[in-house]
Amino acid sequence: MEDLFKRLGPEIYQQGKHRGYVVPWKAIAPICRKWAGNRESDASRIDEMLCFHERGGYMPLLFHLAELPEGLVCYDGNHRREVLSKSKDDPKCIVDVMFGASPEEILEAFENLNKSIQVPAVFVQSGVPEAAKKKIVALAQRFERDHKAFASPSSRCQCPHFNRDTFVEDLTTIFEDFEGRVDVDEIATLLDDLNVAKSRGQYCDKAREKYPAAAIKKCKEYDFWLFLDRHITSEAMRKLRSAQQKSVSTPTVSTPTVSTPTVSTPTAPTPTVFTPTVSTPTVSTPTVCVGAATNVGILTNTTRVVPTNSNVPTSSTINATGAAQTSAKLCSLIDLDAQ
Repeated sequence: MEDLFKRLGPEIYQQGKHRGYVVPWKAIAPICRKWAGNRESDASRIDEMLCFHERGGYMPLLFHLAELPEGLVCYDGNHRREVLSKSKDDPKCIVDVMFGASPEEILEAFENLNKSIQVPAVFVQSGVPEAAKKKIVALAQRFERDHKAFASPSSRCQCPHFNRDTFVEDLTTIFEDFEGRVDVDEIATLLDDLNVAKSRGQYCDKAREKYPAAAIKKCKEYDFWLFLDRHITSEAMRKLRSAQQKSVSTPTVSTPTVSTPTVSTPTAPTPTVFTPTVSTPTVSTPTVCVGAATNVGILTNTTRVVPTNSNVPTSSTINATGAAQTSAKLCSLIDLDAQ
């Protein structure tokens, strides 16, 4: 295999097992395949890169290859490899080749390559104030410190992990997209709220069942969902903030409880009616006195009949209720008539 590369192009460097060559891509494309340790390439990303490349856009023509017993594999640069396979171009490329490599050596080289991270935009963006830059970096460092189980040194880490410098990139983009309307402190608060929302399945790139089961399990274990998707986008933050503002601006109208006054009905005093006690007089049966025959008055019921030659008034009616009081008088009158 080494002889093949020497025939295809010049060797430009040597470092341990690594050899660098400049070769035409079409000459090695048929014998090179994806390393088993790589994930499947994203077809949509390949199409985007191809369009960009054919318009004259820059694409690094650098590939890392390794020779295994089963053949030549590409362990870094597979999306670019797929782009050149679809392109009509046959550019000369730089290939770094490890001859007679072991799986462990490939894995070590792959991990070291993916630890190489570009300088975050916050350090080169002139539009971000210095004070904001410091706060953005401090915020990313706080998340790295508070969520060590999710922090990764690799810029290509898989969800739900995050890389600090990539996070700084996202925060810088969010800060710029808000155009000064939101400061870094509010962004920090929104991140905490976004974590809660994502735990409920909101503002995620896809449905919960579409994520790897291992990622969901880890998020549940630590109750940390913020990096379930690879990037935190300005769009998600804007939607969340807008929803919060609507919630605040719509006041909850509470219906006041009207207390019904207790009307006390005055109790009218019941007048005390004095009922006079009527004493029923005791009626005594009058005593009839008998005198001379010619002058005797005869008492019938309550009417006394007096002879015509008597000085006593004629047919005097005496009420029975007063009989007790006049009994003695009647007797006296009879005595007078008899004389």
